[in-house]
Amino acid sequence: MIIPDASESNPQFIDRRAFLKLSILDTRGYANEERRRILAQQAEAALPYYEENKAEWEEWINFDLALC
Repeated sequence: MIIPDASESNPQFIDRRAFLKLSILDTRGYANEERRRILAQQAEAALPYYEENKAEWEEWINFDLALC
């Protein structure tokens, strides 16, 4: 899981095994809300990293497209 500065003392710490044990769907066939909440938190935590390095990864992505 990509979470900057994740540690047990950090509220963003994720128990990977417990996360993997969460079902993808609930009993009604809808997305598991706990799993969805954790993934949303991870996306929010990763956003500043990707915004900060946006030019770098966009250049890398565009390099691959230029080769096609």
